[in-house]
Amino acid sequence: MTAARSCRPAAVATGLAVLFALPCPLAAARNPPIRPGQPAACIVSSYTGALRDLDPAKPESILAARDAALDRCAKAAVTDAEAVFREFRAFYDQVLQTQTRTAFPQTKAGSDVDRLLSRVCERMLLRCTPARIDAWLASTAPQDQQLKSTHAEGAALVRRYRSAGLGFAWSEGDWYAAPDPAFVLDVAGRLPLGDLGAWVTFWAAEAPTRVAEDAGIVIGWEGLRKRLARWDAFARARPDLRETQLEVVPHVAWLIAVYVFGIDNTPAYTMRLTDATDYDVRRNAPPPAGTRRSVTPAATLRIDPVLRSSYDRFLVENRESAYYTVIAGIVERLKASDGVPTKELVQFLRSELTDPYFANWLRIADGWTSGR
Repeated sequence: MTAARSCRPAAVATGLAVLFALPCPLAAARNPPIRPGQPAACIVSSYTGALRDLDPAKPESILAARDAALDRCAKAAVTDAEAVFREFRAFYDQVLQTQTRTAFPQTKAGSDVDRLLSRVCERMLLRCTPARIDAWLASTAPQDQQLKSTHAEGAALVRRYRSAGLGFAWSEGDWYAAPDPAFVLDVAGRLPLGDLGAWVTFWAAEAPTRVAEDAGIVIGWEGLRKRLARWDAFARARPDLRETQLEVVPHVAWLIAVYVFGIDNTPAYTMRLTDATDYDVRRNAPPPAGTRRSVTPAATLRIDPVLRSSYDRFLVENRESAYYTVIAGIVERLKASDGVPTKELVQFLRSELTDPYFANWLRIADGWTSGR
């Protein structure tokens, strides 16, 4: 994540919420090991190298990395503090990814952790926050104490993760190690960060909200529009921030792709009856003037009416969006086609969404008009 690294982190915006990107390899130079409580100068190369002596397979290594960053850089210059925080963040993600991979047998469906957290977070699996888990861990209520005793192995892992600044996220039946935005924000808040601090604050507010799960949108079309507006606004406000290009811009691209094309279990266009046909079938009455009576209802691929209404609000409330012309062009063409996706619409999208990222998404649009 520092200038010395050439790898580009991938944007992660899946059912597990927006996570920090995977870290680049740590610098090869070897430095004295990190010893909490041993002050050192806020020298980025020294901190980076010292991280190599911490074991990413141990969640507790996050605490050693945090303490060393705060000991060294709490009063450092902004440039040095930001560079060290980026190294801390990369190491945090390295531990997170290691735990996600190695601990999965202990957190998958049917595991003790699964049986435990499914009770702790009952009826709110997609919104099981670290704070809720902490409240349960601290609870002395008899039923909670009994649950800890019954699932002692799972409770021990949950407590260990929470003590180290990691949370849990549920997706498609399994539990995974996940970031704790409040923990990361606390570290950032104790360092003299500039615009990077604004990004961490923004991320910490956005990360807990799940956008999609099981190939379906869980925040609704309007929730998706509002999230797109917030991330788009952040990108415009801080275009020179490294995280804007590495994390914000890719996520905005994903959001607009979902908003335009839909996803498997929340498609943008579905088979729908025309108003006149629907009126005929239900009322057994003459169709409205200017239409032709149809004995058999004829379903046609049409835009989801809720999404169509969201587009109208987008044009009113999101005029400064980088994708305003895209949504305006879609609305113009849908008005002319009564909500039916046409080849002209697909051609328009190809002319506007030219970034290679959208290539696979545009194949969805090709399917809208196949056979017509």
